[in-house]
Amino acid sequence: MNTSALFRVILVFSSAFLIDAVYTTELTTQGNQSVKPQDKMLGNSYELNNAGLTIKSLPHPQVGTIKNTSSALERYVFAHVVQGNFQLYQAEDWLEDMALAKEMGIDAFAINIGRDETNQKQIPLIYDVAEKISFKVFICYKPSQASSVDGLLSWDAWSSLPSPDRSNFQQLQAVGKQYAAPISGLFYKHLSADESGNYIYPTDSWYIIQKYLDIISLSPDFIELLTWNDFGESHYLRDPRPAANLPIGVVSSKQYVDGMPHEPLLDMISYFNRWYKSGSRPPLSRSKAYIWYRPHSKDAVATSDSLPRPKSSDQTKDNIYIFLMISSNIEISRIELKTGTQLYRASLIDFGSSKQEDVLLTISVPFSAGVEQSLELFDINDSSLGLLKGKAIDANPKFYNFNYWSGMIEL
Repeated sequence: MNTSALFRVILVFSSAFLIDAVYTTELTTQGNQSVKPQDKMLGNSYELNNAGLTIKSLPHPQVGTIKNTSSALERYVFAHVVQGNFQLYQAEDWLEDMALAKEMGIDAFAINIGRDETNQKQIPLIYDVAEKISFKVFICYKPSQASSVDGLLSWDAWSSLPSPDRSNFQQLQAVGKQYAAPISGLFYKHLSADESGNYIYPTDSWYIIQKYLDIISLSPDFIELLTWNDFGESHYLRDPRPAANLPIGVVSSKQYVDGMPHEPLLDMISYFNRWYKSGSRPPLSRSKAYIWYRPHSKDAVATSDSLPRPKSSDQTKDNIYIFLMISSNIEISRIELKTGTQLYRASLIDFGSSKQEDVLLTISVPFSAGVEQSLELFDINDSSLGLLKGKAIDANPKFYNFNYWSGMIEL
């Protein structure tokens, strides 16, 4: 095994609960913005009703408060990889994953290992593949104690309590140590009936974007993405390949992972990885729209699930979330979102979409059950620029699933 690819960082896990950061917005709209009386009923299928529609604009870098003011040290983004979920990976699997990670602005895999008979094969393989494509990897494990450490990784990535990141970072800086801030988009586990095997952490209101902006403002030494492939807890960024082995408890995590892609979210956070590393908001080369939501209401009752409703599931929201990145070289005048029998329509002109500058918008609407779940973008001439058909939202699901489905449009 060649160790030249080793990224020499020691990380120790902590376990508190984290942040629901708030970012500054320029404009907000709610309610019946852009509703035309003649459009109230559209045929026999959809009713235009913008109640609950929310649009927020992220601040432009010239006037916003989010920027990196620390020294020009190089910043790194790691992705946490559970080796136990890749026991069957071959060289080509690792190669494709590492190449994708590099493309998404990830600098290294933190390979989490325990006592596993496949370590002897997988660890040398991981290092060999990493060296071939000039990618970094390092071993990450959970020691019961250590005489000294170089820094801290907090595992505290999913709660609404005040963020410990600033305190952690400042305390470590005071003693000359480094901090890896955790970022994750969601948490849902549904493997067994006990509370430790069946619960969610609510991650509503564009949680992952808010978290990134908070971390960018703080500018810690590292970011660690939680995770690349923890399918059992639903916070995977890499969708499972055929060689991946998904955790099995009383039920298999395949039940809530299959058909629930997260790679659109991975593509979205690649933009924030660049922002974190550079310290300023990157210009957009293309326009993109990202969407994510759950496949059933929080109040839905599963008809065939052997496990009860997950703990804390009543604390989440029945919303569809959208992140819209409009580049200065295209004008997106409005959006339409269909969910069940409801149609949400909004003009984007008031949010700067016609000013020939980059615009970043977060949008949310309440979702309704039904097969129709779609997002469409229109230009100033009312011509369609892109249409995304999403996963149906089930009024009567067979199994509980508080995982996110995600999709994207690229123009």
